[in-house]
Amino acid sequence: RRASRTAPAPSSPPPSASMPRIVPLARRPPSEPPSELECFSASDGSDYRGHVSRTAWGSPCQRWDKQAPHIHQFIPSSYPGAGLEANYCRRPG
Repeated sequence: RRASRTAPAPSSPPPSASMPRIVPLARRPPSEPPSELECFSASDGSDYRGHVSRTAWGSPCQRWDKQAPHIHQFIPSSYPGAGLEANYCRRPG
């Protein structure tokens, strides 16, 4: 008889998680309207415009108009129409 193994929950994001992640929700009945997290149609989530501002691990997202604590190339003025507002989760490029 084998003991089942489960991976421990991450205490911090893995190094490859530099972009915010949109976590899919459990399936909802078709009669219910989509939640804020489900409001995107592009398969990569690039058109998401909700107000989620925390990572999948619960950390607050960095503001798009700041270069700290992480330097990034996604300057709001360089990506008009990408919704780079406040610290909302986006996938601009």
